[in-house]
Amino acid sequence: MNLFDRYLNKKIILFVSFLGTLVFVVMYFLRTDANCGIGIRGVCSNYPELITLLTLQFVPVFVFSLLTCKLNQRKFRVWVWFTLIVLITGSVILLSVSSKIGNLGEIPYASDRHIFAFYIPIIYSVLSALMIGSMWTSVYFENRKLKK
Repeated sequence: MNLFDRYLNKKIILFVSFLGTLVFVVMYFLRTDANCGIGIRGVCSNYPELITLLTLQFVPVFVFSLLTCKLNQRKFRVWVWFTLIVLITGSVILLSVSSKIGNLGEIPYASDRHIFAFYIPIIYSVLSALMIGSMWTSVYFENRKLKK
């Protein structure tokens, strides 16, 4: 059993992406200003916004990990390596861009980090949907050839 099969199997990827999505949801709702007035004032300033922005990437990973559960191991590996590259690259970009407001564009109240945190999951989702769609169509045509 190689390292990939031991640590990056379908169950672990699904669990880690679910955990990242759960952390995103909890952090997102804890950092809102509405929660600051209901007795948990210390929570709003203690949780960094960067964790919320970094874990936002896990939401599409969780959705697509549900879709890739039925793929064979070879095709799943291709998707996992693509996902790991995007997650690492996206995290490096989010950690390295400025958090000052208004540097990249004319969007009010949005820093460069917010803009990249919004677009990285969108670009990942489009590319991943194309990749998984092509994998599912290849599975469909392989099964069609076997039936003939």
